[in-house]
Amino acid sequence: MYRLDIEEPTVEVIKKLIDEYDDSTAEKLQNYYDGNQDILKRKFEDDSKPNNKIVTNFCKYITNVSVGNFIGVPVSYSSEDEDYMQQLQDIFNFNNEQQVNATLARTASIRSKAFEIVYTTTDDSGQLQIRFAELDQEEQNVIIVYDRSIEKK
Repeated sequence: MYRLDIEEPTVEVIKKLIDEYDDSTAEKLQNYYDGNQDILKRKFEDDSKPNNKIVTNFCKYITNVSVGNFIGVPVSYSSEDEDYMQQLQDIFNFNNEQQVNATLARTASIRSKAFEIVYTTTDDSGQLQIRFAELDQEEQNVIIVYDRSIEKK
């Protein structure tokens, strides 16, 4: 995650961000959650030595319990404007908002950060649809860059 103070990033800046990007901590945390602890890679030079390896995946247990306690009861929304609330609920239902929130919470618990992307699409009739989903950091190879201009005000 980077914060920049420049108007427009140049090709050189983008190349530098890509070269310096290090996601090894998040990958290590994901491996712990998946049960791929470092002990499984241990080898002894002497093959006659016992090489017992036991993985008790407390990382997964703690994450699942914490996320269950945190988001087990879905987020509730309210508004005095019933028409607005119905439109908002329709958008949430269309995007499976409760599942997206649970996935974001689990990812944030595992990798220490999670991102939601909001975008629009059009359906077959040309009607605009508001969409949102978790941005999968592993699949997308995303580098997050923030503009600091809002912090300067």
